[in-house]
Amino acid sequence: MNIAGPHDFYPQLTTEKLNSVGSLIYTARMECLETYEEDRGDTAWSLGCRSTEWVREALRKNADQKGYEWLSIELDAGQKFVFSINGILCRQYKDNSKNLSLRVCKPSEIENSKQLKFSFTQTVNSNDNILWRFIIKTNVTNEVLRIIFVGINQEHDIVCEYEIPLKQNITKIYDASEVQEKGIELSAPIINKKSEQKKQKKEN
Repeated sequence: MNIAGPHDFYPQLTTEKLNSVGSLIYTARMECLETYEEDRGDTAWSLGCRSTEWVREALRKNADQKGYEWLSIELDAGQKFVFSINGILCRQYKDNSKNLSLRVCKPSEIENSKQLKFSFTQTVNSNDNILWRFIIKTNVTNEVLRIIFVGINQEHDIVCEYEIPLKQNITKIYDASEVQEKGIELSAPIINKKSEQKKQKKEN
């Protein structure tokens, strides 16, 4: 049975917008991975924390900026971070899309408030009870393998999914308020100077 796509629930969840957010998530995590230094004390835990913060910062910098007018930060308070695509609330987690953990299926305070608001309206749309998540799958070295955008119902079942095509060119993360040249595309994650020096050191 073919599972529905996000646009079947909300037309504003276009593949172009989902790909753009997926690109920000992918690039942020891969750039963060390049800074990993085990001999300086980095661990899988510290990398996970920093990767999450790098993704959040990428979303913050681009939200409501030119080209990302449809992307907004709805909640940013410590561990509570919720963004939206044209008003549709979303969150991002590293998890297994085939066996979602309870934390992924648990609505945030702002999502609970939205669902409660709709429950008191005369016209109830079942789509308003769906939780939207970007699920990130990594390998043992924490490289991003897949990013899947899913819709989860109140029974914790995935009723909608769309996989972000990671093999396409990924655009470098930048502050959208800065002036940028047009047409710059990169076929691989950005490698910072520190990572490049580390690589050359190993080769020598």
